[in-house]
Amino acid sequence: MAKNKIIPLVLFAEDDDEDWILISDVLEEECKARLRYERVKDGIELLARLTDSERPLPHLIMLDLKMPKKDGAEALKDIRNNPGLKHLPVIVLTTSNLETDIFKAYHGGANSYMVKPVRFPDMAKALKDVHRYWTKIAVLPDPELANFGS
Repeated sequence: MAKNKIIPLVLFAEDDDEDWILISDVLEEECKARLRYERVKDGIELLARLTDSERPLPHLIMLDLKMPKKDGAEALKDIRNNPGLKHLPVIVLTTSNLETDIFKAYHGGANSYMVKPVRFPDMAKALKDVHRYWTKIAVLPDPELANFGS
């Protein structure tokens, strides 16, 4: 992704409505006009969204682990096993700070792991830091090149 030319699209897989209210409030207040974002509520919805050829792939996925129907670990495995999706950066954003969950996430192909802050100022700082790193410092792959080389 060329820096500063495209407003990045971040796909949040977040089932908890209260957590989503906090996240979306932070995004509206702190990242408005510098970030596009969408939400899905479970792993099945996430994979359906990612494989919908009518919709653009996101530049980044923020993935909760504890979701209904298909949890984040299962969804991450499916993403990493799909040649058209495995290039997508995935950040686990979850309430769990268990060493086993952290290990499983990285072992499953997560690019980063964050424990969800519960207070607005802490969430604001965390999401601003993620936004800054993943859209200003890191160079993300262009989702349009998903099938390049396959």
